[in-house]
Amino acid sequence: MKKVLVSGAGGFVGARIMTQLADRYELCSFPKGMLAAANETAVQEHICRTQPDVILHTAAISDTGYSEKHPEESYRANVLLPLWMAQAAKCAGAKLICFSSDQVYSACEDCGPYTEENVKPGNIYAAHKLEMEKRVLDILPSAVMLRAEWMYD
Repeated sequence: MKKVLVSGAGGFVGARIMTQLADRYELCSFPKGMLAAANETAVQEHICRTQPDVILHTAAISDTGYSEKHPEESYRANVLLPLWMAQAAKCAGAKLICFSSDQVYSACEDCGPYTEENVKPGNIYAAHKLEMEKRVLDILPSAVMLRAEWMYD
């Protein structure tokens, strides 16, 4: 049975994934609160210990207003943490799937549909997600980026 490591397993998306995949895969996650304080070494050590086949990275600071007010925290959560996941996935030989956001299109003036390259972030959160996508793919070209639609009202 494939082992899937879910980051953000207690969050909006991660919790639903844990429920949906519970009987199909061996699921594991990061200990509650670990990612908020973790550094690159801690992330890599946890991934080496759990030895997942797939890392499903859903952890993020997705509140655009909070990201605007706290850009350093947003950058750490939305750029650095996924980069650490990519490095660890590469070392561990794990597949990486990262949740990004359709917010990368937030300042596009036309109505879409948009192509992969037709991006124009309109806020800090969107800019961080776009930077994350590019940098993660530089590290791990086989990674998959999922640009999820806005899910919060």
